[in-house]
Amino acid sequence: SGLRRTADVFTAVDAFDRGALKLLSECMRSRTPEENEHLRSEIGRLREKLGFQIASPVGGIMGLGQASSRDIPVGRSVELVRTGPQEGAVVRGDVVRNDEIEFAIKLKEPTASRPGDLWRARYYSGLSAWEFDTSTVRCDGQRLVLNHSDTVQSTNRRRFPRVPVRGHALIAYLPFRQGRVSRVDVSPEGLQKTTWPAGGRPESEIPVFAEGRVTELAGPGLLVEASLHVHPGDRVLVVFTLDPGMAPGVPGGWGTIAAIGKVRHARSMDGGMSIAVELTGLSDTEIDELAYITAEISSRQDDGEGLSVAPAFGEVTRAAVVSGESV
Repeated sequence: SGLRRTADVFTAVDAFDRGALKLLSECMRSRTPEENEHLRSEIGRLREKLGFQIASPVGGIMGLGQASSRDIPVGRSVELVRTGPQEGAVVRGDVVRNDEIEFAIKLKEPTASRPGDLWRARYYSGLSAWEFDTSTVRCDGQRLVLNHSDTVQSTNRRRFPRVPVRGHALIAYLPFRQGRVSRVDVSPEGLQKTTWPAGGRPESEIPVFAEGRVTELAGPGLLVEASLHVHPGDRVLVVFTLDPGMAPGVPGGWGTIAAIGKVRHARSMDGGMSIAVELTGLSDTEIDELAYITAEISSRQDDGEGLSVAPAFGEVTRAAVVSGESV
């Protein structure tokens, strides 16, 4: 990259690009096309996370070109907001074709749109959000064909809408270091297995779950009420299931989700604590799924579709989690 201090490559965009181009040029002579394509994609993702100009995962010879609607993969979800005379109407769908010929969306529900109707499209990928203006080429009920756009704005999606939900949860404090010494014997010969009494378990080495309920969802953020005493910054393990009625028709909306999270804030309440958790270590696909579920529930709440929250919740037992049984 031509810098004296190598760390500056992460703050100087010109130096970053020079280094990236040099690396890719060298790899093109020794790696397979598939490996080079993966490397271009990773460099583009890193470039965007560093806050440089939008990096296209496939645009340009080195993958560092301006992002375009052509870069949205087939199968991914997009959100379309009408602009112009019918401003405000929102529809959602999945990309079914994206090439130089057409940018086609299969809508969740049929809609009417004439050629030239204006839309603002939003595409979410992990913590990044793309937004661009487009217009209708043609619409046949649930298949909407749009014009491409080479003017894409990208933002870091750190905030998600908060929606009230109902669901079951198990949450456990997960410290880096256990308070007691492990019962596994470490000797010069290596790890030695220990013999446990009949029915015995190394209780100090497994998470201890508290039962609770999920009351809010915001993408990878949760608000959990449980009888577990934790502090901001604590690491926790969360297993939760949303009530099927919260997001009917949403893939994964009622499945059990398990992830490690960090406590953002916690306050005492009657019978326990209200704990705000940010799930960490999630892949872009996993964040997208949680964001999609959040958006779908939010949309249904705006439409007033039967979202009264029941006062009572069923129980999720620790035995069910351990055995893998559905509850």
